[in-house]
Amino acid sequence: MRVFVTGGTGLIGSVLVQRLSERGDGVVLLTRRPEHAQQTVAKQTTVVAGDPTQAGPWMDAVNDCDAVVNLAGENIFNRRWWSSLAPSSC
Repeated sequence: MRVFVTGGTGLIGSVLVQRLSERGDGVVLLTRRPEHAQQTVAKQTTVVAGDPTQAGPWMDAVNDCDAVVNLAGENIFNRRWWSSLAPSSC
């Protein structure tokens, strides 16, 4: 199986890409930082540069894949998600 993965260099994505590669699946990884990705992923992983929020040449790489896993998104550890631990009315 050939799997197209966005967000494959993140916490969950990096483990997924590794497991898919170990299983023998072909992995196509979409990333905004291809140099970084090529240093961290398995050698048989195809790294494609692009931004998943914008149309571009990276979209052609999806055509040869059997599945897509979208893990691109906001870094949950990048900022505080609430103003306090408990509502003031408690």
